[in-house]
Amino acid sequence: MIEMRSMKTPGRNVDFSINVSLWVWCLFGLVFWQVLLWAQSPSILMDDSGEMVAASWNLGLPHPPGYPLFDLVGHVFSWLPVGTVAFRFNLISTLIVLLSLVFLLKTCVVLVARFKSKKNNSDYLVKPLLMVTALAFLSCGTVFSQCLSAKGFVYTLTLLILSVLIWMRVSGLRGKRVTYAAWFLWGLGLANHWQTIILLAPFVIFLTVWESGFTVKNFVFIWFFSILGLSLYLYLPLRAALMAQPFWGFPLHWTEFKWVVFRQLVAGEEMKIHRFGFYGEALAAMLNAYGVWMPGMMVMAAAGGVVLYRFEKTLFRDFLILFLPIVLALAAVHETNNLFLIPVYLMPLSGLIALLSFAGLFWLLSKSGFAFQKTVVLVLILFSVFWGWNVFELQNKNRFTLAEDFGVNVLKCLPKGAVLLADGDNYVMPLWYAKYVNHQRPDVVLEPTVFLYHEWGWNQLGFQAEDLRQIARSSNGFKERLTQLAENKDHPFFYSLGRQFWPESLNQIHGEWLIQGLVYGWAETRTEKDSAKKIKKIVFQERLRNLEEYREAADPPTRDLYLAYAQQRLLTADWYRSHQNNLSALAQLESVLFFQPESAVTYDNMASLVGSMGYFEMSRSLSQSAIEADPRSGLSYADLARVDVAQRKYLEAREDYEKAMMLGVNDEWVENQLSLLDRQASGKQSVRDKSALEYKKFSEILQKSECDFLSGLAARSSGMTIKSVN
Repeated sequence: MIEMRSMKTPGRNVDFSINVSLWVWCLFGLVFWQVLLWAQSPSILMDDSGEMVAASWNLGLPHPPGYPLFDLVGHVFSWLPVGTVAFRFNLISTLIVLLSLVFLLKTCVVLVARFKSKKNNSDYLVKPLLMVTALAFLSCGTVFSQCLSAKGFVYTLTLLILSVLIWMRVSGLRGKRVTYAAWFLWGLGLANHWQTIILLAPFVIFLTVWESGFTVKNFVFIWFFSILGLSLYLYLPLRAALMAQPFWGFPLHWTEFKWVVFRQLVAGEEMKIHRFGFYGEALAAMLNAYGVWMPGMMVMAAAGGVVLYRFEKTLFRDFLILFLPIVLALAAVHETNNLFLIPVYLMPLSGLIALLSFAGLFWLLSKSGFAFQKTVVLVLILFSVFWGWNVFELQNKNRFTLAEDFGVNVLKCLPKGAVLLADGDNYVMPLWYAKYVNHQRPDVVLEPTVFLYHEWGWNQLGFQAEDLRQIARSSNGFKERLTQLAENKDHPFFYSLGRQFWPESLNQIHGEWLIQGLVYGWAETRTEKDSAKKIKKIVFQERLRNLEEYREAADPPTRDLYLAYAQQRLLTADWYRSHQNNLSALAQLESVLFFQPESAVTYDNMASLVGSMGYFEMSRSLSQSAIEADPRSGLSYADLARVDVAQRKYLEAREDYEKAMMLGVNDEWVENQLSLLDRQASGKQSVRDKSALEYKKFSEILQKSECDFLSGLAARSSGMTIKSVN
């Protein structure tokens, strides 16, 4: 319970004692929790969440530096019997932000009590301003968005650690236990996101000096508690030794351990000195990052800094020591292509900004009259609610299933036992979630391309498919191994669309890379380049789904996505058919049924193709399926008419052609077919349907091509084929 003394204003006596019970704060937190639940994504988002969730669920190793704290805490929460696995991980980020808010509000109350003037009796302002501060903090676009992402746990946990350290400093907690707790939190943070936490070292050092100073005994205990938190990195070699999937690196030895923990994957990209223009871009990115706050918050934070300097210079100094290293580090040393992440990296400072803005607001309003204070507070509350609602509408992810859908649809493109080299986060993250969390397509061997530049990457192929171990064990070079992988008959070879890490060796393998759904498929026969242009027009399917701008684009409906996939496969089938590869065309057409099981166009295409191959009864069945799917499909009746003509059912053929013309099929074409029909009816032409044995063989061929639907249809047709018409 928080109690504050009464206040007297000119002309009236008002008791403004503040009694904020625990249940009030709990109710306040539950309201925010519910709002965040309404916006929560039921699945993974198109960031690193898929990989992080998959690694934590299986106690594997995500990308460097391994994030052992995330893996362990996330695994515990993953067993909550609520929603999907991804939803449970998203809840962790929400919970951590709400805990950070608790420490922020506690710090605000303590800070006001420390620096307020004895002549200033404005205690009644605290409660409404705490509400405004809470709304402003949660409606910060970056904070709100990270509440909805499993990967956000990494950044929100840094925010929580920083919020606790600030609370400890402002509250004036003293003693060795406080010092050791601070260093333990710092060491624990290093096991979470050391790139940010290591920048807190100056602040923790000043906190230690301010509380108890450095002695030999203190120094020993400081190292002990720091290393105790940091010891979580022992998780990496322990899980690597057990071959936990998925995992980056193989940190069983010091060299590999350093490769993971110190992020040597990107060594050389985070330069110490950049071109001059980079610093301007970094500054602009940081200024844009502060634009996600409610209008006026940054001005109030600056005012709060001035107030802090006037009343608590040592506290101002410590906050400056906290703030500057993070800002300067982002401005000076960073990956150029990751400037868009600066708002996320600055998010741990959001608690400090909210705290300073609270101090600035309280100080400015306390100088005014009661009527003005009441009016401004009311306006601030209403505006903060309005702003929060606006942020909710922009960040709402409760229908976002884009990433998981994409992973599932990529897997649908792959035949049994396929090997897929995946490039880029858009592929790797959703596919790992589908494979290792949802246990979809365990037969598929999935490997990020960058893994194959390391020996442990080739070994992982053997972990997923026993018969691929011989490639890893061979002493051949990279190109020879890649060639063996591509030419392995038992594992069809595929590569994701987009060529971020495309090995040059793939261009030297004899064959052709063809688009097959959402992946490249490797074919042994090289086709003419001009003939391949038609299919290459549909190459970057990920652009159709706005994957490269997923942070701003709305999630397209799944129905529209399936329609796009179906259209792509229809075009691919048409390309195969133009090259007389009828089996591949049929395989592509059957795969359309994954996405559109009642596609009349697909049945029409299959009917036309098998009819041209002489399987008339199959063609008839497929045409009838097309009519059932769409009774107004004129092409279906035209296909039926062609089968009737081949079997000399001229009356039925005439009726079908007339129906086709009524349903919009080109009149001139139908009239030509009717004229041809009259000439055929007067002749003695006879076309034999395939025999039962031929249907049976065709069924077996289709089965080998993984055309299960058409294979079954051919098998059924073998028992009801029509005899030759003489």
